[in-house]
This record gives sequence, C-alpha cells and structure tokens, in this order.
Amino acid sequence: MLTDQQLERYSRNILLSQVGGKGQKKLLAAKVLIIGAGGLGTPAAQYLAAAGVGTIGIADADIVDRTNLQRQSDAPCFRCIFTNPPPAGSAPTCGEAGVLGPVVGLMGTLQAIECLKYLLGIGRLSVGRLLILDAELLELYDVDLKKRADCPVCSVKPEAVVLTDGEQLLCENKNCNSSRWAVLINQYATLIR
Repeated sequence: MLTDQQLERYSRNILLSQVGGKGQKKLLAAKVLIIGAGGLGTPAAQYLAAAGVGTIGIADADIVDRTNLQRQSDAPCFRCIFTNPPPAGSAPTCGEAGVLGPVVGLMGTLQAIECLKYLLGIGRLSVGRLLILDAELLELYDVDLKKRADCPVCSVKPEAVVLTDGEQLLCENKNCNSSRWAVLINQYATLIR
C-alpha cells in the first residue's frame, strides 16, 4: 500500500495508465545499478530517483571495462557493431574533442526512460537498436542491430574477454584498474539479492 506522502509525491506517475499504483510499487521495489556518474549517469540517476526507484547503486571507477558494456536480454553489444577498438589515440575522449553538456544530459535522460520502461514492463525497449542524435539538426535516428555470432565480447564468457591496450587507453585516468569494476558489480549484486 502506498502512503499518503508517496501518493502525493508520485501522483503524476500514478496518473499514467501504464504505471498506476501497481507500477509505482514496482518502481519503489526496484533495484538499479548505474555504471558511471558522469554526463550520462548523473541525469539517469536524478530521474530514476525522482520516479521513485527504491534502490539506486552508482559505480564509477572511470575506466572502460567489459562489465559496463551494454550487454542485456541477449542483445547486440558495442563490439557487435565495432569489431575492433580504434587504434590507441585515434578516438578522442569528450575532454579532447568536446561535447555540449545538454546533449549528454539528454542522452542520460533517455537512458532513464528506457530503464523505467524496463522496470515497469511497458513500451518497446531499445534493445538491439542504436539511437543516434544529430544535435545540430535536432534529429534522432534509430538503427536496428543484429548480434554477431563471432562477437569477441558477447559470444564468449565475459571472464574470457581481455581488453586491449587501445580499450584501456580510452580511459582518461592512467591508473585504471579493470578488476575494480568486477569487485563493484559483484558487491552490488550481492547486496540486492
């Protein structure tokens, strides 16, 4: 049963036929782990908390690691699209190439929407689709993707994946330790069981 305070706080969610009181209870009981607290993770965390997600964990060790690649629901991962990582130094970071803050905020907000749809079991999820934003024209493009049977990441056991020097160099922090992600994820998984 939702309290009077919860009914007031989440009233705009509850008014939606796709959510209602039953959906709001699902959100309050839900547990979500956000990988990265930067430009994408911050707005995602903000909107998930505002929607009433009960437990939100945030892990940010500022590294690129196999555990934070987008692998869910047997869908294609990043390496299904881009077979090999770019050569070291050829893919600039946002700090090197630049990025408009609102663009990152918008994409983080879209991630929060996808997460809420998943938790509530509503709508069409973007699994197996790549959303591309052209901010200059303010246009979104949606591209269907297929999982590759020979993908070096999602077609093998995750423990067998070894990051190349190029993948590690995408991290701006030169003291990255990929084992920290595995520890963070395992600790969080233990807590939410």
